[in-house]
Amino acid sequence: QEFQEWEHDAARTNPGSMNWLRAAAPTLTRGGVLDAESLLQTALASIGVRQLLSEPLSLIVVVVEFDIPFPYRATGLLSVAAELAGLSPFPSSCNLGGWALPWCPGFPLRRCFDWKAASWRLGCSSLETLTTFKAQICRELQLPREACLLDRLVVLGAPWLPLAAPPPQKLSLPQLRRVWVSPATAALWPATRMVSGMLIQGNCVLGSVVCAHGLTSLRLAGTTVEDLEAVDSVALGLAELEVAPTDFEAPPGDQEEAEDLTQDELQQLPRLHVAPNPARFLALQRFQARLGLDSLVILGSFAKALPALRRLGTVEASPEELQARSAWLPASLEECVLSIVGADAGAPTICSSQLQCMPPVECRRLHICFSQDDGWEHIDEALLQEAFDFYTWAAVSVTLMGASVRFTPAESTPLCCPIARGWMQRG
Repeated sequence: QEFQEWEHDAARTNPGSMNWLRAAAPTLTRGGVLDAESLLQTALASIGVRQLLSEPLSLIVVVVEFDIPFPYRATGLLSVAAELAGLSPFPSSCNLGGWALPWCPGFPLRRCFDWKAASWRLGCSSLETLTTFKAQICRELQLPREACLLDRLVVLGAPWLPLAAPPPQKLSLPQLRRVWVSPATAALWPATRMVSGMLIQGNCVLGSVVCAHGLTSLRLAGTTVEDLEAVDSVALGLAELEVAPTDFEAPPGDQEEAEDLTQDELQQLPRLHVAPNPARFLALQRFQARLGLDSLVILGSFAKALPALRRLGTVEASPEELQARSAWLPASLEECVLSIVGADAGAPTICSSQLQCMPPVECRRLHICFSQDDGWEHIDEALLQEAFDFYTWAAVSVTLMGASVRFTPAESTPLCCPIARGWMQRG
């Protein structure tokens, strides 16, 4: 209250007294001078401060439906919003790259931001959903009911609801940059509607070709021959490539055995995956895939042959394999995510002895994530405490970059976001 009275008096006697904060706000909010917690506490001090700090923020409001599938809902709405928008979960260390905040009917947006002052954009699973909730969204964001939300749409589609067709050409979507699509929609995407990120949910079919212009980030369901041929025309321009977690086991080799299977059973068989040609991905700076025992054989040599690679995830290893996996890593990385898996994943003390034998330069780029398997119902508090104790020791002793405990293994940081460091527990 005293701060608000001072601000009111200062503004009345000297209208320029707050100009210093207006000038400093971009550096404070996006330059990492204020961490997220300090920024939010400062913004709550007064209406004027909240307005000035909100102006330079980059925020994406992600419309989330009630009926999203359980595997996504279990991670929490903040993580869902971050995945849809391709950003680090809120709050990351600073606003560089932006924050994604979920909006769900009945759950209001956070009031620590002044939404009339902030530079916000929208993400949504479909145009139909956006139309359905338009009145509520406008009321929440203090917009007139006739406001055009399509002008602010930057993310369209969702992993559980990929676009079944490209948006109609007659619609103007000037800021659209990231789309979740089916393989058929990817092949039909018009070259005239430029997007920078495309996430293909499913394997491409023989003969399909992706011709979208402006792509710098791509997600594939696998690396089958059909997948790689479909994206070959856009591969040279990619800076980021993600491969969804998939089964890299070979299909049955016995022809008679395969002939006995029904068509539905054939569709469910693991598809044969091959290593991409690194010469087609010379500009790739980030490669994200689950590099386990089977996939490492196929994708490991590809990752090591990428000349511009800076960020890599997620290499799976048991605690005993930590040192060997670290020695395998490509040179010149600025970030690598190592996921500790297997029966001993909940034993951080084993990792301590492995890290002590490694040079500090290796540890400074490692984010170690403890994740026993994808079937955890809850995170064990004892493991959480042990992993935190492990990190506090490792950060000082071997300069480890970061550590976390998660249901599903952590992933490398998108290029648009700063690399998080420290204890990165997100659940």
